Amino acid sequence: MLRVAGNIVNDQILGSIEYAVLHLHCPLVMVLGHTSCGAVSAVAGGARLGGHIASLTPPIDAAIKNVKGLEGDLVNNASMELAKNMATKIEQSEPYVADLVKDGKVKVVASFYDLETGAVSMLD
Repeated sequence: MLRVAGNIVNDQILGSIEYAVLHLHCPLVMVLGHTSCGAVSAVAGGARLGGHIASLTPPIDAAIKNVKGLEGDLVNNASMELAKNMATKIEQSEPYVADLVKDGKVKVVASFYDLETGAVSMLD
């Protein structure tokens, strides 16, 4: 399990995923967003993040822009979009993960956890 605010994928996270799929033969990578995500809430609310945490802002901003105007809660919609975006980034990560996905040896999925109910939904 790798935990990072906002489910943001960087080189260190990708390296850890590569280790899991190559050396531990992990067949599934699941990106799990959740309701009321603090990182997404902060960016959606206009918070100016400083230090290294500011690196979370661009992918979160992109997810927010993609879901603005959709019905439902902005933060939850953006959290789901972000989970899908990060799953795609992982799935397309070359050379190792993308090759294993293409060969059908690894599956990357986006999902969403409801903190109130405990339900996990699979996303497209």
